[in-house]
Amino acid sequence: MGERKHLQQNLTIMQLAKEIGTNQKYLSRYFNEVLDTTFRNWLNGLRMVDAKRMLADEDNKTIEAIAFECGFSSRTHFHSLFVKHFGKTPLQYKSECQRQKNNEGSGITHQQRLRE
Repeated sequence: MGERKHLQQNLTIMQLAKEIGTNQKYLSRYFNEVLDTTFRNWLNGLRMVDAKRMLADEDNKTIEAIAFECGFSSRTHFHSLFVKHFGKTPLQYKSECQRQKNNEGSGITHQQRLRE
């Protein structure tokens, strides 16, 4: 699949099939039988990986902006999928990443934090 096309909102299995030169029925069967998932779950998994990276790396972007950049049309849907995939909210994850960056920047090691 073309670079980062999975981030397009409303990407369909029909569009993907056309992009890679196959038909929708064959591609759907491939997802179900070979990958043991659905197209939508596969697509959301790719988007979640990108969202997690962006939440960790892009401090200046809001969670809503990241959700839309990753192809989600609803912050609520993004939030519930993120919790399902990673067991925490996007805000919790972003906050953890920021704390970790702050601790690394201060020169305090994990062992030093434990002793405090």
